[in-house]
Amino acid sequence: MITAIVLAAGLSKRMGQPKMLLQWGSKRVIGQVVDTLIDSGISDILVVAGALHTEIRDALKDKKCQVVVNPHYANGEMTTSLQTGLSLLNRQTNEVLVVLGDQPFLQKQTISLLINASSGSEKLIVMPSFQNKRGHPWIIKNGCWQEIMSIKAPYTLRDFLCQHEHEIEYVLVENDSIIRDMDTQEDYERYKPEAVDE
Repeated sequence: MITAIVLAAGLSKRMGQPKMLLQWGSKRVIGQVVDTLIDSGISDILVVAGALHTEIRDALKDKKCQVVVNPHYANGEMTTSLQTGLSLLNRQTNEVLVVLGDQPFLQKQTISLLINASSGSEKLIVMPSFQNKRGHPWIIKNGCWQEIMSIKAPYTLRDFLCQHEHEIEYVLVENDSIIRDMDTQEDYERYKPEAVDE
């Protein structure tokens, strides 16, 4: 069984307003991310929120997912959010899809590619790659969860991935959605879809 852990505890300092709650067509950004996961057939979804957990929970109230709170969100490191999600996994879960809550560009076909690659690989980590750049989302299998749970600052997830480069299965994708960032207001204005009347 695969569980999606959506990292949504960031403070969006560069954007100046909460990215996850920005309008994205007729939805919020976080709603678009969760809908893509649901449309991809993932039924177990954990959204890890921080200071805005009430607002995020409200934005997702009609969607089949669980919103949990990272008590250490203020340190700004996504490691603690992933650790929060890992600590609450369903016992049947053996793979985790790590998803960014501010990545509304997420595509179903990317998720399918990763899941298919993971089922045929003995490696512990499966990551998408576009033009030799790795991105999100990525899959981690239960063989490395305990080590991730033990990570403490200043060691980061990036350090963990660098140390386990030999355990990564790369999946080539044909578009830049896996590496596209939306960190500033200019990024948002460039990428956002047209508003849809509800």
